[in-house]
Amino acid sequence: MTLASLPRIQRFSLTGRVTDLETADGPYPKVIFVSAQTETYRIKLSKLARKSLRQAPGLGDILRIEGEREYQREKARFRYKADLVQILSKHLPDEPSLLPSPRNISSPVQLGKILICQKSNCCRRGGQAVWEHFEQLIQAQGLEEQILLKATGCLGECKRGPALVILPGKSRHTQVTPGQVPQLLASCQTQVVARL
Repeated sequence: MTLASLPRIQRFSLTGRVTDLETADGPYPKVIFVSAQTETYRIKLSKLARKSLRQAPGLGDILRIEGEREYQREKARFRYKADLVQILSKHLPDEPSLLPSPRNISSPVQLGKILICQKSNCCRRGGQAVWEHFEQLIQAQGLEEQILLKATGCLGECKRGPALVILPGKSRHTQVTPGQVPQLLASCQTQVVARL
């Protein structure tokens, strides 16, 4: 049976490790990237799937995911949407670091990420200024290929913003000021070196 002759919408079930997250409003991600059997899948979480979670998944967690996949003939690929997500095991900090996601292979590998909330509460409390300071310092130090600056939705710290998360160590910071940016960037670099 060829892909073109498959039913357009099918059920799927897979178990794999989280390699990346795209956050939305609230504590749960809207999209997760899961590595399973040498492939990485981009899976959108339905509202039902987000409600089925008791805690937010993190990088390196092992998940069991069920839902529907739709074959897009014009793009010759599947689009995945989950309606059930279960965390089978949480990633422990002393486990080996994850390999970069295959979707990033065509561009330079980003070794560290700084996720900065850009929702209205954090922006009102100085989130945009913190973003700009990070951007300037990363450029000035030539770290564009090692550290990715990424805008996110709410990180659940609205009253203590601006909020950010530094990966790979998953360290969370609140009430960040532009004056703290050099120290936080150094912390990101230290976490990257510790993982190498």
